[in-house]
Amino acid sequence: MRSPYRHPSSIKIGDGAVRDTLDAIDLARSARGTADFRHTLTHLCWVSDADLPRFKSLGVIANIQEGWLAPSAFGGPPGYDYARSTASGPLGPWLAGRLMPYGPLQAAGARLAAGSDWFYTDENPWITMEAGITSRDPGGANRVAMLPNHALDLRSVLRAHTVDAAFQMFRENEIGSLEPGKQADLIVLDRDPFRIDVEDLHKVRVLQTFVAGDVVYQAQPQ
Repeated sequence: MRSPYRHPSSIKIGDGAVRDTLDAIDLARSARGTADFRHTLTHLCWVSDADLPRFKSLGVIANIQEGWLAPSAFGGPPGYDYARSTASGPLGPWLAGRLMPYGPLQAAGARLAAGSDWFYTDENPWITMEAGITSRDPGGANRVAMLPNHALDLRSVLRAHTVDAAFQMFRENEIGSLEPGKQADLIVLDRDPFRIDVEDLHKVRVLQTFVAGDVVYQAQPQ
């Protein structure tokens, strides 16, 4: 069993906290060499522009919760937009507009690994993925995108939930993709997510789930 200390993860809310941690990782690697630590920063609410490319250069994984890009991820009344709400408070519009810079992190070459952050966002990944792609409320009445410049595309979000999530856990040779020699974990869907409108991703249903080649879930006929 691998030691949990081999892949340290740190929660960072604020660009100062991110920079201090990246500085510490940089210093540690200068002293200890380039071992495969796979440091991970999560809850990346803010990252300064100067620090975006450091994720790639230091090999630091950006753990994202793309469901937060939905305007009403915090709840609130119809039409609620928490970035706009944040902008009206003491943080102001400049900082509010820099919330969850997932798109900029990817553009700077960071490796993204995704999670749900349940129970604050939905545990259904098809709902959170739609939010991460559209920055709108999946299936909701609020059709205004909150942070469209921070959104991702479908292929990138799927990769963050599979191949790169496995990499974060040091299990890329076992799970994360369907290849010879890997564990046969897969799902069967009722539709091809690449052939539907991204705003319909929240409607995707899992018909079967396989773990190590065995069926562990079978949907009931509707």
